[in-house]
Amino acid sequence: MASQDLMTEGDNNLMTPSVGSLGHPEFCRRPCIFFAAGSCNNYISCGYCHCEHEKRVTHLDRRNRELLHSMAAPDRLELLLPLLEQRLESKGLREVAGELLQTLQEALQELRATSEQDRPEDSEEPAPKSQISRMKSGVRKLPCISILGWAVCASPVYLSGLPGDSADNQDGLGGDQALKSPFSQAADQRVTDALNQLRAGMSTAILTDGVLRIMM
Repeated sequence: MASQDLMTEGDNNLMTPSVGSLGHPEFCRRPCIFFAAGSCNNYISCGYCHCEHEKRVTHLDRRNRELLHSMAAPDRLELLLPLLEQRLESKGLREVAGELLQTLQEALQELRATSEQDRPEDSEEPAPKSQISRMKSGVRKLPCISILGWAVCASPVYLSGLPGDSADNQDGLGGDQALKSPFSQAADQRVTDALNQLRAGMSTAILTDGVLRIMM
C-alpha cells in the first residue's frame, strides 16, 4: 500500500468523491466539468458530482416547462408525485425513499386543504389530456431530483446546489423565476429533512469507498 504522502494532487483529485456527489446518481448535482477534465481543485468540497454519469442530463422542452409553470402548486405536485414514485421504483429506490414520499404526500394534503379555500371560482380550464400525456412522457425521462424540483416548484430550500434548483438547471424554474415554497414552514422543514436523510443514506457507500481509496 502506498502512503497518502506519495500521492500527487492529481491522484487525490481523481479519487475523491464530492459533496455534490451525495445521492448519486438520481439525487446528485450535475457532473463537475473540471473533474471530468482532471482539474477540479475543490476536491471533496466541490458542489458538483464527481461520480460517473452515463449520459447528459435530460431536460424538458419549452412547451412542457410552460405547462408545468402554469399549473397551481397542488395540482403540479399531485400530478408529479406518482411519476417520481415510478422513477424511484424503476431505479430500485422506492423503499429507501419511502419516508420522502410519505412526507410529500402529507405536505400535499396540507397544501390541498389550504389552497381549496383560496381557489378562485373562475380557475383556468385544465390542459388537454394529450398535452398532459406528452408532458408526463418527458418527465419520466428526468432524474429523480429534477422531478422533485418541479414537484416542489424548484424551491432552493430543498434543491440548493442540485439539478433542478432555480440557479442551476432548466428543469428548475429557468434561473430567474424562483418561487417560494408552497408548503407551510413546518411541512417545508419535514420535506427538507426527509430529502437530506435520503441523500445521506444513498451516499454512505460512495463516500466510504472514496475515503478508503485515498488511504490506500
